Amino acid sequence: MALDVQSRSQRDELDIQAMRRICLGEDAAVAELYDRHSPMALGLALKILRDAQEAEDVVHDAFVAIVERADQYKPERGTVVAWLVTTVRNLALDRTRRRTRRAQITEEELRHEPAEPVLDPESIAWAARERDAVRRALEERSTSQRQSVEV
Repeated sequence: MALDVQSRSQRDELDIQAMRRICLGEDAAVAELYDRHSPMALGLALKILRDAQEAEDVVHDAFVAIVERADQYKPERGTVVAWLVTTVRNLALDRTRRRTRRAQITEEELRHEPAEPVLDPESIAWAARERDAVRRALEERSTSQRQSVEV
């Protein structure tokens, strides 16, 4: 157990150093953080989103957000891992809410679409009579007149 606590504190110290280097513009520091924590971040995102592509997008967005706000990181407020987990969780939940909202909007829009008209037997018979009348009228026309109407 002591080894686990020691390795966790070592990891936390490496993360803090990486955040300082990110603030200095070192791309290698971002890669270190990504290599160390992306499997855990991806697992969390997958658990929430249940879609591999969306989970990968969220992890990417989380690391971009952390890099963009690296200067806001304060070790006394929590570990880099905790910040990453919170960022991934929030982004994944936001994406889930947007997905749910889009589905609700679609359902609401469809609810207001006019329904297919239900034709009663009288309307069906009337339409059939009209069709027959149009066909008879077309048969009485010359071929060229009929073709110009049919096109």
